[in-house]
Amino acid sequence: IDCAWLWRFEQTRQKAAITFKHAIEHARMYPGQFNFALSEPLLLDWIKEDDPTLFKEIQETVKSGGIELVGGSYVEPDCMLPSGEAFVRERLYGMRFCNDYFGKMPTVEWFLDSFGYNWGLPQILAKSGAKYFWTTKITWNMYTRFPFVNFWWEGPDGTRILTANFPMGMGPVGRWKKFESGHRPLKPGGKNI
Repeated sequence: IDCAWLWRFEQTRQKAAITFKHAIEHARMYPGQFNFALSEPLLLDWIKEDDPTLFKEIQETVKSGGIELVGGSYVEPDCMLPSGEAFVRERLYGMRFCNDYFGKMPTVEWFLDSFGYNWGLPQILAKSGAKYFWTTKITWNMYTRFPFVNFWWEGPDGTRILTANFPMGMGPVGRWKKFESGHRPLKPGGKNI
């Protein structure tokens, strides 16, 4: 749920509650088969305030495995303009919320809707508990084809994080053949051909 999109504040809060109610219903209907990736602890914080019963249901569904906590940032940030301190604060508040209310912290950071990425993010994410990074926007480019689906993203200090770039708008899985060499990360010293 994009908190900064076209909805009004109240609509965003309502949309979060409706979306998570549906996720819980599906997790109950298809136990062990349905898994919902829930990001942005801000949305959970709102639900905790607005509907404590729903919040408890979310906690139970996370515990049973129907909902997976992803995205340790409090809200999905713009990833180009904020300072390193702002990113660290996002992660601190988000990870603290998850730990306090769910007893665990996400290992996957989830920035689906950023139009660019600060080059210091691998260091900030890895050193605040993320093992993986997932995005889609790298492929939203009319002119440059990004060659990888999965890759090691390395920051200027050498910190690396395993990154998955899900190519949006690619249609059937067969069209992923465009990313032939990028389905798996390169081995150390490997080169993209």
